Amino acid sequence: MKICDSATAFVVHYEPTIAYLENYFAHNQEQFTEYFTYHCLRKEQKMQDALGKHPAQLKQI
Repeated sequence: MKICDSATAFVVHYEPTIAYLENYFAHNQEQFTEYFTYHCLRKEQKMQDALGKHPAQLKQI
């Protein structure tokens, strides 16, 4: 099993924008393709909701 640390880069370079999330997902496409295909309905709405939750959650990472 291969473990990819994508969290560190996410936190270090974080910007609270949809463009940042899209770029991050594109850069880590191998990890997110299956997730978005099978587990994430309403991707755009979830990204918008996540931007509101990130400030508190980033402190915990």
